[in-house]
Amino acid sequence: AWPIIAGTAVFSITNLIDMGMAVRILQQIGFSEANAKALYGQLSGKYVTLTTLPVTISTAVATAALPSIAASVKLKERKQVRRKMALTYRISMIISVPAAVGISALGPQIIHMLFPSASDGGTLLTVGGVSIIFLALCQTSTGILQGIGHIKVPVVGAILGAITKVILNVVLIRIPSINVLGAVLSTTGCYLVAGVFDVIMLSRLTGTKFDIMGSFLKPIIGSAAMAAATLGSYHVFYQLLQSNTIATLIAICIAIAVYGLVMLLIKGIVEEDLQTVPGGGKLIRVCRRLHLL
Repeated sequence: AWPIIAGTAVFSITNLIDMGMAVRILQQIGFSEANAKALYGQLSGKYVTLTTLPVTISTAVATAALPSIAASVKLKERKQVRRKMALTYRISMIISVPAAVGISALGPQIIHMLFPSASDGGTLLTVGGVSIIFLALCQTSTGILQGIGHIKVPVVGAILGAITKVILNVVLIRIPSINVLGAVLSTTGCYLVAGVFDVIMLSRLTGTKFDIMGSFLKPIIGSAAMAAATLGSYHVFYQLLQSNTIATLIAICIAIAVYGLVMLLIKGIVEEDLQTVPGGGKLIRVCRRLHLL
């Protein structure tokens, strides 16, 4: 069990490293203890909390796929293993990429909506939203690797990510103009290194290539259109209603609709993807009536 625990602990590792380093380094470069703790509070209480919420969904996808992939491996159904791996990655990225882009686009507005009396920290979301993609990539790869029996590979990825995190923390947080943003950037670097390592190893072990177009480029295209619609609608409704909360909620609803529509039009979401989600049958029927599938 230890390799499985260690391989899935990359998220916890980043929090432990920041807990031990961030406040101490901030004080060393001239921040008072109160200011250093306030900045760390923005990091741990706002950035970490909000960016890890979407990843719980992608992690659940990977966990749900693990028994099915393991069964196909045991039965030596290589085509099924590759198909299930590709589907798992695609679903994970379909969820994670728009979450990352949306949180980056509306970072300050979301913080102000959730913490109206303490609205600092929006920049952390804007800069660090992309970490959602790499953490989801890491967690999904970890789930698949464990499913096919290579439980030690994610441990190596987690160690490499932790080393990257420590080095970047030491370098970046010490820059006064960056300060606590250094911890955000180092977290992104940690997940990037761990995720890319796991994907490369998975590709070598299974001979399966990562579907860049379906799992990455199409969600980016859909998310770019979504971001433009989100920012535009937020500013329009904020001018009309003079309420950040209402304008943000409306912008998020519009973002979901635009992303879903664009992804259906460019075939970034297909019938097989919808079958994997609760209520997928109803969505498929609606999409067929609208000639989107």
